Amino acid sequence: MEFCILGHGLYEKALKPYTGITGQGLPLQVEPAFFGWPLDRRLAYLDNLLADHLSDPRHCSNTRDLTPVPLLGVPGWAADNEHESYYDNTLYFRPGRRTRPKPSDGFAESAT
Repeated sequence: MEFCILGHGLYEKALKPYTGITGQGLPLQVEPAFFGWPLDRRLAYLDNLLADHLSDPRHCSNTRDLTPVPLLGVPGWAADNEHESYYDNTLYFRPGRRTRPKPSDGFAESAT
């Protein structure tokens, strides 16, 4: 899994991180070789994948199609997030939704 963080608002929040800082995620399935590609090739691939996904009117028709992402849990954003106990704060790191988008809708566990 890899996180690609987009949006000037998220970067502004990251200047003064706080518990509760959250973005909206769009999990996209990529091929396994993706993770070995150079950065410029990965970004071009994601641009095309995202454009194809968003051009389909079945996708992103409501906010339930997006996944809340607690940014302080993204690897590298907070030194403490390497420790399992960091995720015990259930006010911030909430259990997943009971219903998930179907993989046939273009969603998968690999994410951007």
